[in-house]
Amino acid sequence: MGTLTLNNTFEIEYPDDFHVLTNEERSRMNFAKEGEGECLEAKDRHIIISIAWQKLGGFTDLMLNSRDFAKNVRGSIRKLMRSQGYTDGQKLSRKIAGLRADGFTYTYSVKDKGMYGETYTFKNDKYVYYLYYYSRQELADDNAVVWQQMIDSIKVR
Repeated sequence: MGTLTLNNTFEIEYPDDFHVLTNEERSRMNFAKEGEGECLEAKDRHIIISIAWQKLGGFTDLMLNSRDFAKNVRGSIRKLMRSQGYTDGQKLSRKIAGLRADGFTYTYSVKDKGMYGETYTFKNDKYVYYLYYYSRQELADDNAVVWQQMIDSIKVR
């Protein structure tokens, strides 16, 4: 098992078959927004996990919660992936490192391959954290076990 530190605040464990992408590798993946974060890939499992964080301003920090951030992210992803057959899934809610996290599922396609996505957002201190999980649709159920184990491993440093 490997461990990644997120924003000097959280740690997440990941299986040995995952590769932590370099900044150059992340840039080639064409993420909609690049910033502070980490990205892991397990090529044989067809999984990509991206974790990002963003510092909040005073008003945003006070007024918005994880549900608000999840709703905003859902709208952005829907807009960006419209041409890839984006379809809304279910809303999600759970605890991550003892904090309320809200999210959603969705499907889309890349090069005629069905894909499954899951996203969570949560706040801690003056930061919002975004967790993105992508898997081939036909492997999503099996891969979900690994994803859930990784989420469950997130703890305060």
